[in-house]
Amino acid sequence: MPLAQLVRPEVRDVGRGRAGSVRSDAVRVMVAQQVGPESGRPIANIGVRIVATKGSSGAPPVECVGGTVLTDATGVVNCALRLGSRTGAASFTVSIGGAIQFQNVRVQIDP
Repeated sequence: MPLAQLVRPEVRDVGRGRAGSVRSDAVRVMVAQQVGPESGRPIANIGVRIVATKGSSGAPPVECVGGTVLTDATGVVNCALRLGSRTGAASFTVSIGGAIQFQNVRVQIDP
């Protein structure tokens, strides 16, 4: 299993933004080999997407522009976050490769 680090947001809080707006580089993930002789080597082409946090109903309140985005040759991916139309406090999960998840990332969506 690869090692994934949620680089941004550092404290799992994206902050505030207007409904329908895009927050460039709001989510940044780094993926690398975890064990063996290649330990620490960046892994390219790992998919990162936003999913609903377990226990929540409906679609996630935000999405990466472009849907699933892939890590580059340095193992880094930036997700420009499109805020949904539902206003208020919300949370979402960052899913890396379908196996690693950072849950309960928060965002405040303003009208």
